Amino acid sequence: MIKRTDRFHLSRLATAAVIGGLITAAGWWTWNRVEGYHCGLLAQKNIEQEATRIEGLVGQLFRADPNQIPAIIKELDANQNVASTFLSPLVSSNPTTLDEKRSQLHARLVMFRAIRRLKNLWWKNFSATRSSMSLNLKRNGGPSRI
Repeated sequence: MIKRTDRFHLSRLATAAVIGGLITAAGWWTWNRVEGYHCGLLAQKNIEQEATRIEGLVGQLFRADPNQIPAIIKELDANQNVASTFLSPLVSSNPTTLDEKRSQLHARLVMFRAIRRLKNLWWKNFSATRSSMSLNLKRNGGPSRI
């Protein structure tokens, strides 16, 4: 009789433990899903805030004095992709007034600096690759002969 009672209570305890484990696993899974969705919303909000900040910097760039331009360019370099979306229409437009020409000149300065930075980066990578290739040739005794 005691064995039967022990089995009954152990089966009830095991059932309760399994149900508790399933509830815990479901809660953990739900928490992770909600947290992932929340992080996605925060990332999207940060992207939108950054785009708004870059748009404000581009607006400042158009009204800036020449001595303020380098500081604005440094801030625009942080996110060149977003800045180029705001600067490209201005660079490709046909200005008519003096203010429009001035703002186009400032936009071209920013775009030129970005292109020059990319060329320098490309040249550094190219020269590093070229020097590593020459080291490999020296180690292997010259170019391979097929």
